[in-house]
Amino acid sequence: MATCLASGLGLRATAWSQTTDGQTQAESAKADPSQAEPSSGDTSSAVKSDTTTVTVTGKKKAPNDRDVYDVSKDLDAKTGTAADALNKIPGVNVDPSGNVTYHGRNVVVYLNGRPSLMLSGDNRGVALKSMPSAYISTIEVISNPGAQQSSGDGAPIININTQRNMPPGMFGSLSARYSSPAGSLETAFLGITKDKLSITLIGSYLNNEMDSRSLSQTSVLDSTDATLQASSSKGEGRSSYRGPFLMANLQYDLGPNDVLAAAFNYNRMPSDSTDISHAVSQAADGAVTNLFDQSGAGRFVTESAGLSGNYTHYGQKPDETLKMDGSLARSASQNDFRSANTYLISTIPGNTGTRIQTHDRRNDKTKANMHAEYNTPIGDDQLTLGAEVDLEDNTINSRVFGPADNDDNLMVNPLLTDDFRSHQVVSAFYATFQREVTPRWTVLLGLRGEVLHLATNDLTYRTKGNINYSRLNPSLFATYVISSQQKVRFNYTHRQQRPEASDLNPHIVYSSDTSVDAGNPGLKPQESDAIEARYEFNGKGLNYGLRGFWRGDSRTITTVSQIIPDPQGLGNIVTQSTRVNWRRRSAYGVSADVSRQISNKLMFSADATLTQSALRNPQISGVRSATSVDGGFSLNYFFKKGDRIFASYKRVGKSYTGQGYTTGSGQANIQYSRKLTDKFDLELMVDDLFRQTRTVTVIDTPLLQTRFVSSRQSPTFMIGLSRHFSRFGPMRAPAN
Repeated sequence: MATCLASGLGLRATAWSQTTDGQTQAESAKADPSQAEPSSGDTSSAVKSDTTTVTVTGKKKAPNDRDVYDVSKDLDAKTGTAADALNKIPGVNVDPSGNVTYHGRNVVVYLNGRPSLMLSGDNRGVALKSMPSAYISTIEVISNPGAQQSSGDGAPIININTQRNMPPGMFGSLSARYSSPAGSLETAFLGITKDKLSITLIGSYLNNEMDSRSLSQTSVLDSTDATLQASSSKGEGRSSYRGPFLMANLQYDLGPNDVLAAAFNYNRMPSDSTDISHAVSQAADGAVTNLFDQSGAGRFVTESAGLSGNYTHYGQKPDETLKMDGSLARSASQNDFRSANTYLISTIPGNTGTRIQTHDRRNDKTKANMHAEYNTPIGDDQLTLGAEVDLEDNTINSRVFGPADNDDNLMVNPLLTDDFRSHQVVSAFYATFQREVTPRWTVLLGLRGEVLHLATNDLTYRTKGNINYSRLNPSLFATYVISSQQKVRFNYTHRQQRPEASDLNPHIVYSSDTSVDAGNPGLKPQESDAIEARYEFNGKGLNYGLRGFWRGDSRTITTVSQIIPDPQGLGNIVTQSTRVNWRRRSAYGVSADVSRQISNKLMFSADATLTQSALRNPQISGVRSATSVDGGFSLNYFFKKGDRIFASYKRVGKSYTGQGYTTGSGQANIQYSRKLTDKFDLELMVDDLFRQTRTVTVIDTPLLQTRFVSSRQSPTFMIGLSRHFSRFGPMRAPAN
């Protein structure tokens, strides 16, 4: 048996081919040049090393649980960002705040196959806007994650794979992107490959400003639907954020079958904000009880850093690999805010003139991961065995001072001050087995076992908690090949959504003058089952697919809200939000996507999803059900000499909760790319052309009705220029 000289992280090969029914990988790719799917079938790969040519023949076992999109073929990758690249994938939407959804569902974002603190929580938005898309090789969409992925979130996974397989030599680029009303992104990229060593360095600096407006209305009702209290406020604000983003990858070929790799990332993003608002509260008879103007200013700083290492060994058999990797990451956020309420009317004694409050909150999270995976062929079948351990420590400190008539008289508010710690260990093993049952049927079976231990410690209340459980999660993926152009895919998975540590914190945590959060120590993990069936047609210049899906959740984790006495003593109507377990939630629907090469110059793609959801709400008799629609389309027109116009529109449909809903929003973009010279590229973009990034969140229960309207004025015009010191050669694709 020949020895494979290629590495999954980097290749010294200079030639690669994969054939499926007589087509190469490039020929069988989707019509959209930014999209490509893995092939399956007989594979014959000619791999040329520095000194020897080796031919490996065998069955190529491509994963059939995901869709893969090749970002390296995107002409806008030179000046674009990761957020731009994600927005070009059918069904994926990144809003101006950095929230990522797939067909209307929130997703988990991975980096190189592993969860990343840099791409989670408050860090994700700025990281996606800072990471250049030139650094991305492929993006994988896993709509129904199986046994190989952690079951902690129960959501679709988007995995961003960065560039690793660089051709020999030194390559570099500089790019700058400027946007209105005020913003910029400068990026530097450097790749060096010599002999057995490859180094990739990237740095960027983001500077952006954003204006926002808000309108909120709250009504407290009695059992007869009569209004007991009501409040409303209207405000506007401005936020600015700026900071660096750094990434580095190093790869070293230890020998013909062994590769060692390491990666480092760092991101720091200070954000300054100011806002003003006008608020009024009324009693049941309509009399004004509170009337005040508020002004506030604050600083929010997020910082994250991560270090990872990977060792890969290639065995004597095709597709035989042993991978071991470990990572250590830390993220920290610090939020300091000062508000001043100037009262014109108040029924609270002492609420006269200006009342000042200050708030500070710090969240520190450290996460370590150790993972090992062994892949081996067994005849024509493929077996994968893996194990991993995740360690996570979380600290949340929250303090509120005031209210007082001046800063010197501020005293700590014990009701809104808390110190909460948590320590979580998740140990997991998994096994998958892929078999070609017949020439047309391929089946992938998976089983994942997880054991969780979570310890919490509320230092304020001096209370501790422990949660321990174990789960077995099966998965099944099957593909039926109808012809060289048609196939049908089926899958079933069972997963959990684990509560976040903050969901278990029983203390009241300040969110704003009119809203607080409180955890639930008794919150249990949500159990989820999902079934999908998809038909795909991949032809010459035409690709389309039709997918049906069903999802069912038991012990559903959802948010409930109630009115509590104002812990600040200001007489405001304060809403407290808490996560609880309800009985069942279900959703089913269909989605369709199509891409068509209309001519040599024009390409068209579109997608749409129709979802019917139902949730049993204990606060309301019966079942609350609703229908939502989301989708989008894009047009790609190519001029001579490589110029291009890209136009797209995406619409995220209405999303429903047990208490109400959030309206959908749309976004239209137009991009023009032009190659000025062999070294310079120009990009012009109009972002959010119709300014439809406006959402309305509604709570509608028998005792509480709220309506919150928010809108953001994101950058509307951008210009980008990139300078290349050398063109990148063809990327060498993994042989295994």
